[in-house]
Amino acid sequence: MKSPLAALASFFAAGIYVTHVINLDATGFALWVVVASACLLAGCVLLRIGWRHASFALVLAGFLAAGAAAGRLFDQRFPPNHVSHLEDLGVDLSDPLRLEGRIVTTPFRTSYGLQFDVEAQRIESHRQTHEVTGRIRFRLLNYDE
Repeated sequence: MKSPLAALASFFAAGIYVTHVINLDATGFALWVVVASACLLAGCVLLRIGWRHASFALVLAGFLAAGAAAGRLFDQRFPPNHVSHLEDLGVDLSDPLRLEGRIVTTPFRTSYGLQFDVEAQRIESHRQTHEVTGRIRFRLLNYDE
């Protein structure tokens, strides 16, 4: 194989994709870590005894499982009230929202208008208020023609 690292990266990326297709709970994450470790260890053992093709297949399976575990960790890096989880909080993003927060970047003019970031503190939707964390980037379009 001319580029084995490309194959490893592809299988790792496929593992991350798997976490978005299959909803894994905490036990699922632990299972992926165990599977990844077992596959990678078995692949190293098979490589040592000269079974190169079987070894490579197990290493690919290990990278798939490691990618799935990494994808699960990526989703857990934000708290449950983070703005990336608004839909999980029951907020309909197609409806108008009221946002309370503070501007944390200096607004600057771009080719399409103004852009700035707001550190969100509270979002109101349908008279229901949610305490939130996280930054939201605003782009105010300029319609001067």
